[in-house]
Amino acid sequence: MKVWATLLCVIAVCSGCSTQQAESLSIEGQIMLCGEGMEGVCVQMQHPEYGTVKTYTDSLGVYRFDQAWVGQYSIMPYIEHCEIVPVNRMVDVQDNTVVHDFIVRPLWEKVYGSDYHDITMDMAKTMRCGFVYTGKTDFTGSYGAFLMRVDALGQQLWYKEYSQNLYMSANSVVALTDGSFVITGCKADSTNGGNIWIAKFDGNGNSMWEKIYGGNLWDEGQSIVRIENGSDTGFIIAATTESAGSGRSDVYIMKIDDGGNIAGSLFDTLFGGQYNDGVTRIIACKDDGYIFTGYVEYETLVRADSRITKINSMRQHVWSKEYNIDMYDYATDVLELTNGDVVVCGIAYETLNRERIWIACLTGDGNTEVWKKELSIGQSCGVYGMTLDAAGNIVCTGYTIPDDGGNSTLLLVALTQKGELLWMQAYGSNEGKGYNGKKVVCAGDDGLAVAGTTIESGTGADVYCLKVNDKGELW
Repeated sequence: MKVWATLLCVIAVCSGCSTQQAESLSIEGQIMLCGEGMEGVCVQMQHPEYGTVKTYTDSLGVYRFDQAWVGQYSIMPYIEHCEIVPVNRMVDVQDNTVVHDFIVRPLWEKVYGSDYHDITMDMAKTMRCGFVYTGKTDFTGSYGAFLMRVDALGQQLWYKEYSQNLYMSANSVVALTDGSFVITGCKADSTNGGNIWIAKFDGNGNSMWEKIYGGNLWDEGQSIVRIENGSDTGFIIAATTESAGSGRSDVYIMKIDDGGNIAGSLFDTLFGGQYNDGVTRIIACKDDGYIFTGYVEYETLVRADSRITKINSMRQHVWSKEYNIDMYDYATDVLELTNGDVVVCGIAYETLNRERIWIACLTGDGNTEVWKKELSIGQSCGVYGMTLDAAGNIVCTGYTIPDDGGNSTLLLVALTQKGELLWMQAYGSNEGKGYNGKKVVCAGDDGLAVAGTTIESGTGADVYCLKVNDKGELW
């Protein structure tokens, strides 16, 4: 740095530059990860004539170049496996200069799991741009639940298993602002009867409380959403029950307070008829109501229709819409747009292993279909999760199987709010393994985080985690 400055002084004198132009100036800025400074980042400063020098950020993410001079420079940070926004900044230095912040967007691909068969069910964003993953793990004949947390760089903070019963599964998770999170799923002591399991954990995965609700048959929590409506706080859980209702299985929408205590009475709000009714996801709406997706199954794995249902804040039915896309179809996820329209996605097929994706947009009252799109990618494909990216585009995750019938890859598909295809990406190409995506969320840095599973025939499954940029690019 001193040699560079000395050289510049010589050049300045020889070319008749003023003392002010040749004096020592400073250039400084900050590298930000999730709203906080990032330490140890290499930052290069380049001058088109005099070359390049570099430094590293301190504990606050601040970098500083001293002994600079008047002129134009390019500032460029570099971190392996991370995208920097913007890639570089051009600065015109006339005095001591502070450069606008650079934002670090980590990009990573990770595989985590135990020695058993780990199936990912859900994920949520946590504090400081990390993520928590939930699911179930196969203990050679019985299932336990697992919880796992990673930081913004995808580094595992902890992985915990819960296996007190014959069957346990953490199917859905919601993260709270204090760093804790609440899950719903199932606990079962036998193959005939299971109960809705709801539990709260602190940021380190330690149990804070748990509640069990159910009847004599199989009952299971499928999806959970946070309630924050003034003084009305708690959670709404969408569950399936065989213990109550009028059919083989019905949808049960239950409400609990912040301590997990049930509001009203058990099985007080049921939806379904004489057939097998299921639920896959529930979301909160801007009008304090809720929308849940699922299906009505007439014949197991033979005939089913997708169903979307809107309820109000009192859990009362507002409207429902059914889709008959093919012989068997079901809705997997739903989201609400800023204009109140509702987007729903799902899977449809006439023959197993020949599935296709369907995505539809409805007006907020459920009366009018704005658009509907079907996608056939490879021999077979499907989607399980959906989100809006930072630009408001629709991003879905699932799987695709190639035309030759090989192993599946995890799929990301992005569409505009008018249903126009923007881009597609596929991930996971290790020979002998299959990949699928279960949930996608818009990360705090405007990238995309994806939770899925990788399965290797005969050896088990693991949690498959991705963090990509807003175009679905990994590197």
